[in-house]
Formats: sequence, structure tokens, C-alpha cells
Amino acid sequence: MYLMGATQVLGGDPGSGFHYVKQVVAGDTAVLEFETTLDGKYVNGVDIIRCDNAGKIVEFRVMLRPLQAINAVHAAMGAILESLKS
Repeated sequence: MYLMGATQVLGGDPGSGFHYVKQVVAGDTAVLEFETTLDGKYVNGVDIIRCDNAGKIVEFRVMLRPLQAINAVHAAMGAILESLKS
């Protein structure tokens, strides 16, 4: 549910400009840096993904900046997650 919401909030708008700008892979962990805009605010973040020996994701974290982006994403994610409950 969270990944569906994040896709809609961060990358669902074709005009958002969501794109990955860097990737670092070491062993079972990948860090993917991305940029986008949300409600006219610049969003910069990283996805931190760890996989098990079978290649399945066992950990997925998202970190965002700056503060205005965090606040905008928080509000938008809250609304999306509430709508997905129905």
C-alpha cells in the first residue's frame, strides 16, 4: 500500500519529472538517489533497498529532503493512504 501511494505521490504525475540521478550498489544493498517536484517544491531523496539471497526485497527505506518537501510528501501520502483504505 505504501509503495503504491509513493508511486502516485512522487512519480504519478507525468510532469513531476521524477528521475533517478545516482545509484550505489554494494552486496545486498542498493541506494538510489532521485529528484522530482511536488506542488512546485523540489524533492530530493534516496531509496535504500536491501535484498535477501533469493533476490527478494527485505528492507525498503525512503529518505527525503528538504523540509518543505517532507511536509508536502507527508500531506499527500496521508491523503493517498486514506483513499486506498476504502
